Amino acid sequence: MPRRTLALAVIGALLCSLLAAGCGSAPEEPGTAQEPAGNLPIRVEGAWAQHTALREGQRLASGTNSVIYFRLENTGAEPDALVGVQTDVAMSCKLHETVVEGEVARMLPIDRIDLPAGETVELKRGGLHVMLLGVTRHLVPGDRFQAVLILEKAGEIPIEVEVRAG
Repeated sequence: MPRRTLALAVIGALLCSLLAAGCGSAPEEPGTAQEPAGNLPIRVEGAWAQHTALREGQRLASGTNSVIYFRLENTGAEPDALVGVQTDVAMSCKLHETVVEGEVARMLPIDRIDLPAGETVELKRGGLHVMLLGVTRHLVPGDRFQAVLILEKAGEIPIEVEVRAG
């Protein structure tokens, strides 16, 4: 076999093995633990999004927002941090924290959500959450959509998010 043909065959085999290694199983049902492929110690539980409060037949207004909540468990010995989220149901996603000063609650954008080793961090109403800015489609209770959590060390973790009314 000529040297060039052998080199192309080796490169093709390597590319195929890399593609196969990148394919993982589908995420579990919302409300159950979702773990990334490999031995990364991050678990995601209970991912859900607030529905877009629209009446039947009402058009989605530009600037419609929603929010995602979930729990992140770092079962490892090293800290990590959630640094971003991506999904195709919004123009952008931002990490936020609700801060109450006196009688006024404000949502403040934050750069990261720290995940200490061996601890669980809950994103919930009145606290940490992911804002979906510029929602691109109706989010109807019972629907599901895909999102990707971006962690500083663990990398990208695909999750399934359930849309809820409440």
